[in-house]
Amino acid sequence: MNDENHMRIHSIQVSNFKSLNDFNCEFAKFTCLTVMNGAGKTTLLQWLDLASAMMKKSGIEAWLDLRKWTPNELLCRSREHRPLNIRFTFHFAHNDGTIAAKWSGSFLPRSRRMHRERIEVGEEWYELADGKYSFSTRRKKKEVSFDYQGSL
Repeated sequence: MNDENHMRIHSIQVSNFKSLNDFNCEFAKFTCLTVMNGAGKTTLLQWLDLASAMMKKSGIEAWLDLRKWTPNELLCRSREHRPLNIRFTFHFAHNDGTIAAKWSGSFLPRSRRMHRERIEVGEEWYELADGKYSFSTRRKKKEVSFDYQGSL
């Protein structure tokens, strides 16, 4: 099998997801999570699973239903004044470690929708914000003509 076209998660940043607030994590080709109980291992895996669900058509609703969770349970409870969105960035790397792509966004749990989303691959980018999309070769924003929940 040729590995040169495969990518892996290089790093993530997430804010306002359960106990993960201003959380950053870099991953090696193999990463083992070994920390004390209650430190967030399960929450990190839940975040990765939710991000995966954002990319599927059945997506968020099915993910929440499976866990019998409400959207409010996704938000960080440690802040007095909590933002209503979950912000995130994923960096993807080639096997040699060079960054291949970046996916960032803002997810609104209560509406179960992405508010903002951007994918960058090299110099090319695609962005969706406030119901309009644009991309690097066509910067004029256009209305999204379907019921968009996420992800690009």
